[in-house]
Amino acid sequence: MEHTEKDLLETATSEKTDETSESNLNLVKEEKPGFSKETSSDVDDVMDESNESNDDEETDEFEDIDFSKLSLDELMLESKKLSEISDLKKAEFYLKSIKEEVDQTVEGLKEEAKKKFVAEGGEEDGFEFKPSAEISTFYSLFKDIRKRRKEEISKLNQEKDKNLKEKKAIIEKIKEFTDLPSRKAWEEVKDLQEKWKNIGPVPQPQAENLYKSYHAVLDIFYDHKSIEKDLIELDRQKNLEVKLDLCTRAEALVANENIKHSVNELNDLHKEYKETGPAPKGMQEELWQRFKAASDKIYDKKRAFIEDFKKELNHNMALKQELCLKTEPFSSFSSDRIKEWNAKTKEILEFQKEWEKIGAMPREVAKNINRQFWGNIKEFFNNKRSFFEVLDREREENLKKKVALCEAAESIMNSDDWNEAGKKLIELQKEWKEVGSVHRSKSDEVFNRFKKACDHFFERRRENRSSKETEFVDNYNQKAKICKEIEEGAKTKKELSYESLKKWKDSFFEIGFVPRNKINDIIENFLNACENYLNALSDKEITEQERVEFQSSLMKEFPSFTNRHEREERKVRQKIQGLRDDIALWENNLEFFSASTTAEKLKKEFNGKIEKAHATIEKLENQLKFFNKIDRLSKKPSNGKESNSGAEEEVEN
Repeated sequence: MEHTEKDLLETATSEKTDETSESNLNLVKEEKPGFSKETSSDVDDVMDESNESNDDEETDEFEDIDFSKLSLDELMLESKKLSEISDLKKAEFYLKSIKEEVDQTVEGLKEEAKKKFVAEGGEEDGFEFKPSAEISTFYSLFKDIRKRRKEEISKLNQEKDKNLKEKKAIIEKIKEFTDLPSRKAWEEVKDLQEKWKNIGPVPQPQAENLYKSYHAVLDIFYDHKSIEKDLIELDRQKNLEVKLDLCTRAEALVANENIKHSVNELNDLHKEYKETGPAPKGMQEELWQRFKAASDKIYDKKRAFIEDFKKELNHNMALKQELCLKTEPFSSFSSDRIKEWNAKTKEILEFQKEWEKIGAMPREVAKNINRQFWGNIKEFFNNKRSFFEVLDREREENLKKKVALCEAAESIMNSDDWNEAGKKLIELQKEWKEVGSVHRSKSDEVFNRFKKACDHFFERRRENRSSKETEFVDNYNQKAKICKEIEEGAKTKKELSYESLKKWKDSFFEIGFVPRNKINDIIENFLNACENYLNALSDKEITEQERVEFQSSLMKEFPSFTNRHEREERKVRQKIQGLRDDIALWENNLEFFSASTTAEKLKKEFNGKIEKAHATIEKLENQLKFFNKIDRLSKKPSNGKESNSGAEEEVEN
């Protein structure tokens, strides 16, 4: 065999070694979490075995999967799926990554259990921790996969050792056939060469010397068979055809965009090339240079691809590190308002979407950055869950308090002691307002129960007071008189003052009940009078804050005023939208006016309309701001009905 033919093995081996070393990314090793003395031996064994590594195995063929964002249940489901696949190498590779997340989760559970144990009065030295059956099952499954994989590797190594022995035996037989009669030796050696090709791989450390020995004995054989020159040349011509085809196939791979596929195919071509017998001596160097040139191009593309890929990985790393910094404050976020928690949740979910759009990172930093980002996410949602757990407990306590108020109201709703029972119900109503919210699913139910008891008592009292109708009519007349005084003050605008309006309001509420069929009328008259008087007051006579406070107080007392306020607000918004539509139409019409005296007048007229409309919009928007201030200050009744406050209004008045 020519020297250039021997160089093939060394060059191919060197190229493959370089390509493998460039593509491998080292995983960051995490410290193994500890367990108490009660942890099962299976778990300990698996955690010890997980530190072993198979340096000879290549795992670049497997896609990186980020398991850090999965819950424990999801990790268990993934591990079960992996345990059922036939590819033990793939199963072991991914189960190692899953195990790192399970180890971290187990450590977190252990610390949490220890804190709880100590908080309940236990001694830290006496703490014992046992993982759940589910986690123990996972470690047993992992141990089983590791065992089966070791058995598989052992079997493969035995097969390689067997192949090594068989190929060594072939080399020895070729040596024996060197001195045999030419024709018989030639046929035997050709059979041995075919048998050599069909034998599988051998242990890597012995492969290079084995192939060198193989080609060396073939060279010796061919040299001793020079008398068979014609047959040798014929065989070399066949080898030439095979190697020409291998060169063509290697050159075709240069145009393949799938770099990984090209390199894998090229490695197979190298193996076939070096196992093919020698070509004509005058063609060997030319053939090798052609084959090597195609190989170099592919490896150059591989190296360029790796460089570009590394740049992309580093860019992705920078983006994800930035997201880690953005989510860092969320891990310590705290608030006592649901709206703020919901707003922060929307923000962090957007960060999560951004994260998912970004590609992979360098393997040596991926796990740490992933753990940092998803750790911030998990910490935020753990804090949020804790907040709502506390909130739910408070709501449960509030529900108990309101149920107790319902029972207290029901205990006196049939009382005939009108004054004392009425005062007691008023106190219960005040207490009711002081109690915080309950869960929505119970809110209407408990409110209706309380209201039913109050309404029942006050309805009975109203019926009992039918003899006092005359007094109610007089009350109505007094309230109507107050409404008239307010109206006259607004019309005449004499001695207008905010203090006068407040006194009228206080006097109005100090007067007792009115006939039932007159309640809505007197409320409507009073609200109209107050609104007219407020409109008559100038900015010097009343501040904007006083206007807001007064109107919000009316909204608290009269839900109907809230409805009126909302109608006015809708009208203002409709006016603003109408003016904006007019402005758009006028501005569009201005574009069609030609240059003339008449057109200039029309332009001036339209510009005046537009300017006036903008000024009107500004006033209306200021009015909307005023409405918004009133809305924020006021609190509407829970069911928004005028009749809901009927019983309370009667007692409080």
